[in-house]
Amino acid sequence: MSLDDRHDSQQLEGLAAELTEAGRVARAAFSRREIPDPAFAARLRAELMGEVEPGPEAGKRWRTRQVQTIVATRPVLAAMEPADLGADRAAHAGSLHPSVLWRMSTRVKPARWLAVGLAASVAIGGFLYGSTLLLPVRSEATASVAVATSLVRSGVSSELANGAPLHEGDEIKVAAGGQATLVMGASFVRMAPGSDVRLDSLTSNHVVVNQLSGRAYHRVAVGGSGDYEVVTGSVSWVASGTAFDLDRHAISTGEEVRGLALLDGLNLHDQQLQAALNQGQSAVVDLTVSGSTQRAPVIGQIDAQVLADSWLIQNAHLDAQAGLALGELAAAIGPTPLPSQTSVPIVARTAPPTVTPAARPTREPTPSPTPSPTRKPTPSPTRKPTPKPTPKPTGPLNLGKLTITNNGDGTYTFSWPKYKGTGFQYYKLLHGDAGTTPTYGLFDFWACNSDPAENSWRGTVPAGDYAVRLQVIDDSSAPAVIRAQTNVVHLKVNRSTPTLPPSQHLGALTVRRDGNGKYTFSWAPYTGGWRFDAYKLVYTTWPGSPSYLGGHVGYWAFGAGETSSGSIALPSGHWAFRVQAIGQPGGTGYEFARTAVVELVVP
Repeated sequence: MSLDDRHDSQQLEGLAAELTEAGRVARAAFSRREIPDPAFAARLRAELMGEVEPGPEAGKRWRTRQVQTIVATRPVLAAMEPADLGADRAAHAGSLHPSVLWRMSTRVKPARWLAVGLAASVAIGGFLYGSTLLLPVRSEATASVAVATSLVRSGVSSELANGAPLHEGDEIKVAAGGQATLVMGASFVRMAPGSDVRLDSLTSNHVVVNQLSGRAYHRVAVGGSGDYEVVTGSVSWVASGTAFDLDRHAISTGEEVRGLALLDGLNLHDQQLQAALNQGQSAVVDLTVSGSTQRAPVIGQIDAQVLADSWLIQNAHLDAQAGLALGELAAAIGPTPLPSQTSVPIVARTAPPTVTPAARPTREPTPSPTPSPTRKPTPSPTRKPTPKPTPKPTGPLNLGKLTITNNGDGTYTFSWPKYKGTGFQYYKLLHGDAGTTPTYGLFDFWACNSDPAENSWRGTVPAGDYAVRLQVIDDSSAPAVIRAQTNVVHLKVNRSTPTLPPSQHLGALTVRRDGNGKYTFSWAPYTGGWRFDAYKLVYTTWPGSPSYLGGHVGYWAFGAGETSSGSIALPSGHWAFRVQAIGQPGGTGYEFARTAVVELVVP
C-alpha cells in the first residue's frame, strides 16, 4: 500500500469515527432533549466542508489544512493601480486568482467520498430535524410570585422563590396566608392561600394543571393551536383563550368543585359527563372520595353576589392593571372612571401703561335718560312630569329573616318564613366562611327540605365561623332559579368534638319484593339518644360490606324518624344492602348505628 493510500485510509477512519460520535450524540439528544456540543458541531462541519482534515489520533486532534496554490491556465487581468504607487507594482498587468485543491488518491474513487458526504448530511439533517420538530417544545414556566409557598420536586420539598423555573411534575403548595402566580408561556394561574397544584404537562400545545385542592384563578392566552386543561379528580376543564376560576374543597360526601366561566367559555368532561359553560355561567361538580363524579353538574348563572367575592375582586384589579379583558369581572370592580378633562389655562395679559391725560376744563355732566320700567315676564304654565313606570323587581324575592337557635346540646335550630309563591322545589340552607355571601351552586349546604311547610331544620354544626342563608330553589328546568332568599346571618361555633358512643346494632334489614323491579326495605329505629342527620340505605356488589363513609356504589337517604324506604326501584345486579344512621358530630361523618348486611339479586 502506498503512502497516499495509507493517508487516505486514515482520513476515512477519522471521518467514520466522527460520524459514529455524531450519531451517538444525536440519539442521546433525542432521548434527553439536548443540543450537540457546539465545539463538536463546528469541528464536524469544518471537516465535511473541507476546511480542516482529521489528524492521525482517531479524529480527536485536528490541524489546519495547508492551502495549495496552483497555476491557472488562463490569467485574469487585475485592475490597474494608480501610477504613484511605484513602477514595480504598475509593471504587473495581471495577477492569478488562488484556488484550493484537495488532493485525492486516484485509487480512491470520488463516489466513495460522495457516499460519505451524503451519509453525513443525512446524519446531521436527522439530528437537526429530530431535535426540533420531533421533540415537543416546552413552555417556559416560572413562579413570578411566591409567598409562603413550597415546591415539591421528586419527593423533596423546598421553599419556592420568586422567578424560580418550574418543570413538569412539580407540585406547588401555598400555605395559609401565602400566594403564588405561576406563568406558563403566555398563560398563568394565580393560587389562593391553601391551594395545591401539580404541573402535569408543559408542552407548548397542551398545558395540564392538576388542581389537587383549594382555589385558583386561571388565565389562558388567546390564540395558538393548543389548549389549557385543569384536572380536578376525574373531571377535566379545557379552555382556549379564556379566564375562569376553580374552587375544589371537601364536603361531607367527598369533594365539590365550583367553576366560574368569567371570560369566554370552557368545556368540562370525564367518562360519564360532557358539558359546556358559556361566559357568565357556573358549574358545580360533586366528587366521591376517590375523585369520580357522583352526578351530572349543576349549571347556573353567575350573579352579582358571587362577583362580590374578595378573591375575584382582587383578580379583577390585577387584570385591569395589566390591560386584560375582564369579561364578567368588569362588574366586580365597577365602571372604569373616565380620564379628567384638561382645563384650558387662562393666560394673564399685561395691562397697557396708564396714561394720565392733561387737565381739561370741567364740563357739566350730561343727564342720563330715565330708564323705562322692566316688564315682568308672564310665567309659563308648570308642566306635570310624566310619571315613570315602577320597575319590576329583579332577582330573588326577600323571604324574610333567618333565625338561628343554639339548643345547648351541640345542635342548632334554623327557622325561616314559609314560601308561598310558585316554582318551589326545595329549601336550601347554605353556608360559607364568615364574610362571604352564600348562594346556590357555589356553596355547601346543611339541609334541603322538599316540603314548603318544612321551614326549619335542627342538626349539629361543626366548629367554625360561618355565614348562613336560606334560599328557595326551583330546578325544574335548567338553569336552576333562586325564587326567594333570607338575609345572611353570622354564626360562630366554638366547641370540642364530643366523646362518641359505639355504633349501635339495629338487627336484621328486611326486604319485600313489590314487583316490577321495586323493593321495600324496613329496619329498627336507632335508640342511642344521640342526634344524627339521616338513615342511609347503601349498597355495593356482593360479597361486600357497604358503608356510606366509604365503599359503596350508591345510596338513598331517609329522615331520622323513618324506618322504611317505601317502594323503590333498584338497579339490576347482585348486591349487598345495609342501613346506617349517619351524623356529622364535629364536622366529620360518623356511624351511630347499622343493620346487618342483606344479599339481594335484582334481575
